[in-house]
This record gives sequence, C-alpha cells and structure tokens, in this order.
Amino acid sequence: MTKFKGVWRGKYSLALVLLMFSALVLGACGDNTATTAPAATTAAATTAAATTAATATTAAATTAAATTAATATTAAATTAAATTAAATTAATATTAAAATGSGGTLVVGTVFSSKGLDPAREYTMTAFMVMHSVYQTLVTYVGSDVTKPVPDLAESWTVSSDGKTYTFKLKSGVKFSSGNPVTSADVVFSYNRLKNLKGQPAFVTDNMASFAAPDPQTVTITLKDVSPDTLSLLTTPSFGVIDSVTAKANGATDAVGADTADKSEDFMNNQSIGSGPFKVTAFKPESEIDLAKNPNYAGTVAYDNIIIKNTPDVNIQKTSLEKGDIDFALDIGPEQADGLKGAAGVTVQQSTSLIIFFLLMNADASVSAPTAKNDVRQAIRYAINYKDYIDLGGGSSITPPGIIPIGLAGALDKGDAPVTDLQKAKDLMAKAGYANGFTIKLSYPSDLTQNGVKFETMAQKMQADLAQINITAELDPKTIQVWLDEYRGGKQPMTLSLWGPDYNDPSDYLTFFPGQKLALRAGWPAGADPEMEALAAKAKVELNETTRESLYQQAQKLLNERGPFIPYLQPSQVIGFRSNVSGVSVNPVWVIDFNRTSKK
Repeated sequence: MTKFKGVWRGKYSLALVLLMFSALVLGACGDNTATTAPAATTAAATTAAATTAATATTAAATTAAATTAATATTAAATTAAATTAAATTAATATTAAAATGSGGTLVVGTVFSSKGLDPAREYTMTAFMVMHSVYQTLVTYVGSDVTKPVPDLAESWTVSSDGKTYTFKLKSGVKFSSGNPVTSADVVFSYNRLKNLKGQPAFVTDNMASFAAPDPQTVTITLKDVSPDTLSLLTTPSFGVIDSVTAKANGATDAVGADTADKSEDFMNNQSIGSGPFKVTAFKPESEIDLAKNPNYAGTVAYDNIIIKNTPDVNIQKTSLEKGDIDFALDIGPEQADGLKGAAGVTVQQSTSLIIFFLLMNADASVSAPTAKNDVRQAIRYAINYKDYIDLGGGSSITPPGIIPIGLAGALDKGDAPVTDLQKAKDLMAKAGYANGFTIKLSYPSDLTQNGVKFETMAQKMQADLAQINITAELDPKTIQVWLDEYRGGKQPMTLSLWGPDYNDPSDYLTFFPGQKLALRAGWPAGADPEMEALAAKAKVELNETTRESLYQQAQKLLNERGPFIPYLQPSQVIGFRSNVSGVSVNPVWVIDFNRTSKK
C-alpha cells in the first residue's frame, strides 16, 4: 500500500500474504508510502506446506477479482445476486470463527509512517492497518484469503450486464461509533469526498464515474470502463465509510472543490468516525496510536483496547516481544527471527513478502540529465550487485523480475530477474557519454526500516554499486515525512523507495507506467512511451485472465528495458507474536485484522 499505500500498500496464501508495511509505507508509498504489509517459520514442514499452497492458489486467487466482472458481463444480475448470497453465507460462517471477545489490551510494535488517519487523505501502511480496524468498507477480505471479496457493510451486490454498474444493498441496523445509523448517503459522501479531496488515495476512484443512493439502503457505483479489479479495489481502506453527519459538522465536504473547501483535516487526522470494531482515542504520530472498543459495533469486539507503538528499532521490537511488553512485532527481519528461535512464548512466521524495493531514476532532464538517458539507466541496472541485497533481506528474499512481485498475478518468471554485468554497464555508460561517470544525489528515508531492512544500509550498498561504474552517489538522508514530501514532488534525481500492493490486483502497478502517479515522481509523463502505455491500458480492461496476465508481463518487460525504475529486492517477511495470541493471519494490504485474533 505504496500503499507509500502512500508510499507503497493478489491472490496469496498465508505464506505469500505476509507483507507488512509499514510498506502501502511507501506503497499503500505506493503511496500506500504506506507503511504497509504481509508467514511461517514455526516449522519447516509448515513453511513447505504454506509455500506449496501459495503456488497452487496464486493463479486461482488472482482470477477471482477479474472473473467477478467478467461473469457479471455475461450473466444476468440474478446470477451475481446468487454469488453474493453465497459470499454472505461464507462471511457469516467465518464470523463465527472470529475473535471470541477476550477483552483486555493488545499491544503492537511497528514502524510508523503516517501523518494522519483520514481515509481520503492518508495512504500509508500504518494508516491502512488502523483504518481497517475503525472503518468498514462495502466489501472486504477475511484473514489472508484474498481470493474473493465478501460482504462487510454490504449484504449483497449485483453487476449490470455491461459490467459498468455495481449495485450494493446495505446491511440494516449498522451504526457509527457516534450512534448515527450507516446509510447509503454516508457511502456516497465518503466516496465523493475521496474523489474530490484529490488526496494521495484519490486515484483509486479514477475509473468511477459516479456514486448514487437511490434509497437509504442502496448504493450504486457506475464505472467509466469495465474493470475486473473493482470489487478488489473496494476492499481498500481508503474506501472506508465515514459518518457524514459528524464529518460535515466538523468542516468536511464531498463537493467538487473539496480539495480547497474541506476544513476537516485536523479533526479527521486525530480520531475516527467509523463503524468498525474500534475507534481511535489518541493519535500521536511520533509515538503511539490508541484504539478502544466501539460500543456500537454490530459484532463481537476482541479487545477493550489496542495500543500501537511506534518502534523504529527492530531490535527493540524483538526484545520487547521476548519480554512480553508487546504482543506483535510487525517489522522484525530474518536476523531478529533467528534470534527468537526457541524463545519461550513467542511464535514467528516467515515467508517471501509482496513488497518490492526499487531504485527510482528521474527521467526529467531538467532534474537529472544523466538519468534522463535510458542507456545510463540500463547501465545502473547491470551495475547493481543483486546478491548483496538478497543477503541483506535474508530468509526467503529474492531478486524480483519486474515491478509486480512474484506471488501476484502478472508477475514475470524468476528467470527474467536482472543480473549483474559490470562490463556491459561500463559499455552503456560510455555509449551514453558518461564513461568518466557523474555525480548525483541519492535520497532515501533514513529512519525507515522495512521487513527488517534499513534504508540507510541499502543506500550505502547502492552507493558502492554505483561507484563501480564511476557514478558518485551523494547520500541524501531525510526523515520519512520530509522524504515523502520531496518524493511526491517528483524532484529527486535518484531515490530508494518501495511498493506493496494496495489491493489484490496487478492493476495496482499501472502507477509505474508513463503519466501515472508513481511515474510522474520519476519525471516520466504520458506519451513518453506509447507502446508501453498501450499495453498497460489493454491490461487494465482485459477480462480474459490468461490474456490479461500476458499483457502485464509484456508491459513489464518493456518497463525493465526502458523505464526509470529498477526493482532490486523482494524481501523476506517476518512477523512475531506472543504464543497466547491466536487467529493470526496476514493480509498484504492492512497486515493484521486485529479483531479476528484473540488473546488468552
């Protein structure tokens, strides 16, 4: 969720799903800067089984979101209704197996990346994790099963025969933490505000032409174009439904021009006005987020309180978990995992994450003349010592073959991963007219550790790699919030970033193609590569899953050959928790659904 889901933000089994952010820090930096998200080291057999399951289910999982729209376009609305009825039954059955309402306090250690908690403004992993606990969406995923959206605020839905209109029937009797009833007007207000506020998450509404509330319990969403990722997209915490009555009373508006007229930012950033199991009672961006049980929540609430502590030092997360001071350590790495082996009362889950660390090289000559040349960018691709980063990531880390991670539909084969070739790199530098190299500023968030890997360490390694082809990288460390502001401004000559999936579909990675949000941060406007853009546009609307995956793969190969991004590490994902916590499953967007766990 780059997600930075802000910075950053599939179809995965538990072993592939363990991805946290604190990435969506950069996904959700995806912009899902998101400080985002991501199982299994309890036993070798468990890991093997999880990996096998992940491999077997990847294709089927990814097909689900796409086939929802495809099925709807070829079948009557009654078929869609029948499908959602089955989903409702599944959701009901799952609810019974959810948290038992053990009460007490759950304490979580993680790395913060969020400035606020407004679903329409904040797009980071930390925010996504909190938003999922305090706001409900029309549809959601249960645990780590992201193969099929299930009802949340909606009890059922249908899709028009042309695949462009989604109609949702809301559950009755649902209330916000304020006690106000949840109605279709709240949904429409929330979605229009998300669109018109033009914040970091606004892009998720780009294909949505309009939202309507024909009656208090019905919501319709009309699309501009058929899009197989619609239901998956609607699970994103940015689509969390807010209490419109309370929001308006505190300066919020959903009208066109909300980006200047909305005056609710301070109010929304420091509390919650949702219908989820918890509500925000305190938000201290530098240290702590406190949640308390929402007395008006329609279902069971697992804990009386949740305390989420900002713990940038992963070694402190490890020792705090060992001592029992925290119940979850969400950002430890393989090194800390090794140190926890045999620790009493601690469980560790480890797998390959869905996070991608990448190098951005600005393609705008006015920002960076050398990296505006593709020969220079390709030279850097061949100069990177990828093995060093795998060693740094440890555990199940791999070199990603493209910007879509292994484990998600549309990913390239492992054999397509880049390789180190210093002679080829030097030849390309000479061809570009830079045989003697050049000096460039390399920016990075110095206080961010993701999946146990410090950006500071990666920047030093990248500096050494570039020196091999006479590029002098001047390290430019910034705190994450300062770095984020600069990153989003698109004026960094070169920077290290990351991306985690904001939602369960490869369309989330279209942001890396010319003219899209992430590409613009690299000075890469629309029209920069018509062939690549055409492939990406076809992939976005293609309903046939096989064809769709092929289009994404073709587009990625061109991105590797001509783009301003170099994916260099898909790290291991490690999560530690106290063994008296049960029901733990990891989701690639919001990491942990705390309300589906219980603590003895």
